Amino acid sequence: MKRTLFIALFSLVSYLAPQATAQVTVGVDASAPWEGFMNVSELPENGGAFVFGSGWGVADLVAEFDNGTNSLTLSPNTVDDPNEFWYQNTTGMAADPMNPGGPGQRGNKSMDAVLFVTNPALVGEDVTFSGNVSAQTLTSAHSTYAFIRDFAPDFSSFFDVEVELTAPGPFSINFQTDPTPGRHVQYGFRTQGENVWATDVAPFGSVVIDTVGVAPPTGIGTYSQDFQSVGLAGTDPTALASGSENSVGPGSDGKRGWSTFVNVFDGSDNYKFGYGTNPAPNEDPAAGFSQVVAGQGAGGPTDQYLNAFSDYNCCDLAEPTTQGHGNGTDRVNANLFQDYVVDADDVGRNLEFSFDIKLPGGDQSEFALGDSGSATAEMFIKTLDSGDFSETGRTDVDILTGIAGLNDTTWTSHSLFFTITSDMVGDIFQFGIESNASDFDPTGVYLDNISLDDASAVVDNADFNGDFVVDGTDFLTWQNGFGTGTTLAEGDANGSGSVNGDDLTVWDTQYGTVIPNLSNVPEPAAAALVLVGMLCLGGTRRRS
Repeated sequence: MKRTLFIALFSLVSYLAPQATAQVTVGVDASAPWEGFMNVSELPENGGAFVFGSGWGVADLVAEFDNGTNSLTLSPNTVDDPNEFWYQNTTGMAADPMNPGGPGQRGNKSMDAVLFVTNPALVGEDVTFSGNVSAQTLTSAHSTYAFIRDFAPDFSSFFDVEVELTAPGPFSINFQTDPTPGRHVQYGFRTQGENVWATDVAPFGSVVIDTVGVAPPTGIGTYSQDFQSVGLAGTDPTALASGSENSVGPGSDGKRGWSTFVNVFDGSDNYKFGYGTNPAPNEDPAAGFSQVVAGQGAGGPTDQYLNAFSDYNCCDLAEPTTQGHGNGTDRVNANLFQDYVVDADDVGRNLEFSFDIKLPGGDQSEFALGDSGSATAEMFIKTLDSGDFSETGRTDVDILTGIAGLNDTTWTSHSLFFTITSDMVGDIFQFGIESNASDFDPTGVYLDNISLDDASAVVDNADFNGDFVVDGTDFLTWQNGFGTGTTLAEGDANGSGSVNGDDLTVWDTQYGTVIPNLSNVPEPAAAALVLVGMLCLGGTRRRS
């Protein structure tokens, strides 16, 4: 890997500049705004002097993107002008010595074809440019490099890092860019060597570059995010994730990035197609999946949180080939998630996925899940087979029907729990939110204080009213909270986040006991209340 410094004074400025902490990963993305520039010099045997530089079209470099495979092919540059400026009469058989260009004639200039993306969001960031060379057949007459360049505001100087792509395999370069406002950060490729007549290109070879599929980390990590340290939608496109398709990197705050995936089904629920995995966007105006916003946070108007929703850009909104939301009948299953790979050390872990949640209110209420239409959404934890991506485990909650107290004015806390078993080793572990919607039905949900960690050890406790005795009063609490409660005070004896039959089993087991180390003071109405409870259960009561 080569690091090049231009202008000594600039190196001092770069050294003194404060260093950013955010990490951003970029790669080959056929949909990115690629540009071309050509630097033309004399051949080395003619002194190698610089002749001129100018903007060239991407195709003229020669660079060709394949949108289907998201790959890039770089070949030696060709010029279709036969003038002696560009070609030599090396065969001695040119009909017009002033215009000798043609098959078999050697080029007369050294070409430095530069293909690049300029991204203002990379100024002051810790940038990694990675990819994969899937084929490299260039001869010694040409070479290709991957680079990151950091230009001064007036382009009078730049500092760069580059690596020559000499063989198949992955590549990765990293550069901490200068945070000075007005600078220009570019990443891309340059192919260097003499120009070649178009029909003579094949023997000189080419380079094919695609993305590096970044596998989720092995072993389930922990995660915590309150969204205060990331940029709002429209100001920081990498707030939630960086990278390109199948190469999702961290968000701009350095925390693990969020990913997206979409499955599309027709009106009869037959699978049509899917796309992803892609980094979660943070755009304003929003088109799909996600954005960091403020205005309705629990901490006031500046409190930031995540707005999650369907991919309303799906998929072809132009007649006559409309699909997804565009045709009114397709079901768009949009997933926003974090993922890991289950390791042997994860077996037996009881994981807790916690979050605060509310529906958009006020002037945003029309975008809220359930405001109109029939869209649904779930918070989930799941595991997927790493081969065919079929689900091997799942726990979820329906946002509209399963989260007690959900509304559009106040925030509600909720948790999901999931235990890793030995048959899940090697599976993909995901947690996040998914929505199912058609015809642009609203799906908006606000999320904050998201975390994934090992669940705290929960001691079963059926003393719901805190009087240190498990008795009939506690039974009535469980009965009133059955199916709706989520807390200890509402009848959740085992800390699962819901009140159900398992909590009745705990009460049944603990009935009549006194909380240790506290006074044993019986309640006079206990027997009567228990009798009432038994009658409410149809006279059945199992003792363990």
